[in-house]
Amino acid sequence: MTKEKFFEEIARVHSFISDIPLVSLVTGFYGNLCPQSLLSMECADLVSLENAVSRYHQLPFPGSYLEQPLALIEAFEVVRGAIIGFENEKIKSVTNKDNQSSAKTGLGKKK
Repeated sequence: MTKEKFFEEIARVHSFISDIPLVSLVTGFYGNLCPQSLLSMECADLVSLENAVSRYHQLPFPGSYLEQPLALIEAFEVVRGAIIGFENEKIKSVTNKDNQSSAKTGLGKKK
């Protein structure tokens, strides 16, 4: 399946069950699919660059944060937001599984 067909299919499914975030649909239907594998080369490079900037605390261009190109700063904000959203969905999924497991075993019930 091409990326375009994949995106079309996810959009179609999301049109029927729009109360579920897209990241949950992707991970729910496709398991451990790496979201970065769905990105274009340019977007994947931006994700890698943002990761390096965060990890090494080194900006790609000389000067302060405010002296970086606006398009780069905006792209970093989008990348960070997507990463945070993805991580929140993973945490929510694990928490829901833990809660379901506790409910089945009777653990965690208040007396």
